[in-house]
Amino acid sequence: MGGKKGTKVLEEVFRKAGYRVEDSTDYDFDLIAEQDEKRLLIALKVTDTVTAEEVNHYRNKSDVVDGKILLVTTGTIEDDQQRDSDKLIIWDREKFAREVGMAVITNIEGSDFVIDTERVPKSILTFPIKVDRAEALRIADKNFNVVTGVQLRYIPIWCFEYTFRSVLYGASRPIEFEGEGKIYFNGITGRMLEKSLPENFFERVVEDEAIIEPVEVDDSSLDKTAIDDVIAENSKTVTFDKSSADAIISEQRVFKPAKEDVNIKSYLLYLPIWEIEGNTGFMQVDATSGEEIVDPMDDGVEIF
Repeated sequence: MGGKKGTKVLEEVFRKAGYRVEDSTDYDFDLIAEQDEKRLLIALKVTDTVTAEEVNHYRNKSDVVDGKILLVTTGTIEDDQQRDSDKLIIWDREKFAREVGMAVITNIEGSDFVIDTERVPKSILTFPIKVDRAEALRIADKNFNVVTGVQLRYIPIWCFEYTFRSVLYGASRPIEFEGEGKIYFNGITGRMLEKSLPENFFERVVEDEAIIEPVEVDDSSLDKTAIDDVIAENSKTVTFDKSSADAIISEQRVFKPAKEDVNIKSYLLYLPIWEIEGNTGFMQVDATSGEEIVDPMDDGVEIF
């Protein structure tokens, strides 16, 4: 398993936090730590990457053991597997280092040390799910003979709300126009969304089995694109009639909101989608509408 050095470090960390610690007789675990009603079965993996198969092994085992499982690694967790559940807590290299560091610091200070072994539910701003797993599978039936995997994913979406009011001159009369609206950008690819999204969103605690995709493109890098789009979409062509001695001449001019008149604010939302893998590939379904997503939300990278 984890090796004597790593196991010794974990043992000292948990003893510092007031746990009773003993060696495990189960080959899958290194230590058992107990405190009051808490019982942790600790597995240490000294490796560069803990695979999805290994994580799933402990996830399945957590259903049958007495207590919670703490899976600790000196490396990283493969892909999207680093998701705590009620009975499986995961410490990657960063989390492991943070707990060890706090144990050392509190020892120097002479203060109490408390280990974080509780799962903190992740809440996000998202849209109502109107299409459940069963309905998503029915939608996928036309594409696949056999479905081999289904995953609920939350895709980060930057919402830019904008308002503008401009008074422009250059004709016989001032041109005044104003507007407001929203522009959405994919937080993974940075592309503007061509599809419409529901108006209502709310804060939701995410299901254990769902994946919250990380933001790859910061909103600050999208500010200019958002403002440019507001200006382009809200330009007006105005026709003016000019009278001369013997004729009326019509002239057309294009007026655009001034950049300094456009006000924007951004916030992060998450779009729930179902990703379904079948015998011939994979597809994505918008969980808010049931619409098949033709342009993959993540450049077409499969997660299965």
